[in-house]
Amino acid sequence: NTGRQFLLPVNIWMGNGKYSMGIYGNYAFSKDGTKNYEGSQHSLTDITLDLKRKIELNAREEMEYSLNIKLPTGKNALGNAGRNSRMSDDLVEVDEYGKTWEISPGVSYSWRPFKYDKWTVGTNFVFSDYYDPTSDIDNDKVKSGREWRKYIKYIHAEEKWQFVGEINNTSYNRTFS
Repeated sequence: NTGRQFLLPVNIWMGNGKYSMGIYGNYAFSKDGTKNYEGSQHSLTDITLDLKRKIELNAREEMEYSLNIKLPTGKNALGNAGRNSRMSDDLVEVDEYGKTWEISPGVSYSWRPFKYDKWTVGTNFVFSDYYDPTSDIDNDKVKSGREWRKYIKYIHAEEKWQFVGEINNTSYNRTFS
């Protein structure tokens, strides 16, 4: 496969320490140059609304509750050139342009054993609905399988340098069509 993708991020974030809200999206310029499957797409991607609530348990521990809502703002009715511009999510950041509503509740726990160190363990679950990935093929609706994401993250942050390590695991359910 040959191809390229350029993303122009569109992000807004606001917060006050306990509550935060972010709106995240991209304008994608994608071109797949695979022989006999060339295609290009210039489109707004889906917008994600991110809501968080942080609760300090004590000076070293905190919980964070999150709710991510993906809004189907991208172009989902793709013609042939648009479908051919889609590439594997192993290759590019955005592999679909307009899916469906996705709701993802999550929770994380953070612990600070020392001044510069922080450990976080968290999880979230993704729920989605059926969507039509094309404009010219009948009865091709797809429902992405549910996802269960788990992670553990370590941060050591001093004034002049920091180290971040993270391990992620995602379990996928079957996709329906």
